[in-house]
Amino acid sequence: MAVLATLPGIRVTICVDGDMLKEYPAENTPIKHDNPAVISHQESCTVTKFVEATTGQSFTINIAVNEPFEMTSPSVMFHVFADGQIIRKPLMMACAYKNLEWKRIVEGLPAQVNGSKSTILPLRFSKIAYGMAGDDIPKTSIDNHVEIIGKVGEIVVKMYRANSTRTGGLTPSKFAQTDFDTTKYHTKAVVKNSQSHGVSFGAPKLSKAITAFASENLDGSDFPVAIFRFVYRSRSALQSLMVIPASPSPSPSPSRSPSTEPEPEPEPSQNASPPDTPSFPRLTSIEEFERQQKEDRETFMRLHRMRVTPNSVTIPPTETTPKIKPEAATIPSPVIKSEKVATPKVKREREDDNPTPTPTPKKKKPNVTIIIDLTEDDEKDAITVE
Repeated sequence: MAVLATLPGIRVTICVDGDMLKEYPAENTPIKHDNPAVISHQESCTVTKFVEATTGQSFTINIAVNEPFEMTSPSVMFHVFADGQIIRKPLMMACAYKNLEWKRIVEGLPAQVNGSKSTILPLRFSKIAYGMAGDDIPKTSIDNHVEIIGKVGEIVVKMYRANSTRTGGLTPSKFAQTDFDTTKYHTKAVVKNSQSHGVSFGAPKLSKAITAFASENLDGSDFPVAIFRFVYRSRSALQSLMVIPASPSPSPSPSRSPSTEPEPEPEPSQNASPPDTPSFPRLTSIEEFERQQKEDRETFMRLHRMRVTPNSVTIPPTETTPKIKPEAATIPSPVIKSEKVATPKVKREREDDNPTPTPTPKKKKPNVTIIIDLTEDDEKDAITVE
């Protein structure tokens, strides 16, 4: 609904069959006036909305006044315009607002004011027919079409403060009805504002009793309290103006083909680690274990050569290094070792005390194959030494 933040309690809506048409935000049209004060005032009290118009659909203009609105004049008058022409001037007197609630439904243009026999012409939306020059449209009428259509496409309600009222006679409205159903207008008339519909009237029908009053504006016609503007367009016109999104074109349901449709890629497990990711603590433990095995093999071979060689020096059992089992996986600090084995230190006793050493001839080492089982169960740890 069109509501001014500076004027709470006043609501104006466009309804079809009692339901309010959906409104879309719109920018206010620049005010054209010679007096800057008028321009500033009207810009501050105007609200504009887009609504969708459907061909042949009847509509009403609903005005409601509720608290917290406070009257500051003997009465309030509403001027209702359609396509730039006056339709009705509903009047709300202070006595009618004593319960802080007032509403008026403008159904159409008064055709006959005769108490309970009053009739109106219902309001409705009519589609504008367009054509080019040569389609039964003389070129001389183009300027006239532009002027007529330039006023079409808006419903405006202006609110004024009014003085005390008195009973008077109703002046018939001089609404110049446009025959949109049979008259064709030149396309140039709608190039600027994309008008699609205009307001026309239906067949006369009975209405509620109409009473006429005479009243005058307190502030002048250029200084209304509020201005409510409704710009009505067809759905396609609203889409072309980018007021509402374009309707998506229906797309055929895709046929699934196992040969052309790619298979979904399996989602990687969150718990699985990459196959190339090394386990550094375990690798360090294995290297330490292999290094220890190498030292044990070298020690064993050195001891074996000493046993099979005559006059070999017996190594005290206390100087042998016990076998070191691999410990739990830890990350040791890097140690650079030479090819020489530091432990155990096997020294040959130099026979310096013997003044006349007798050289011992070396015997050819026998070709001996020894299998060392470093573990009890794992065959991969068996080492063959030749």
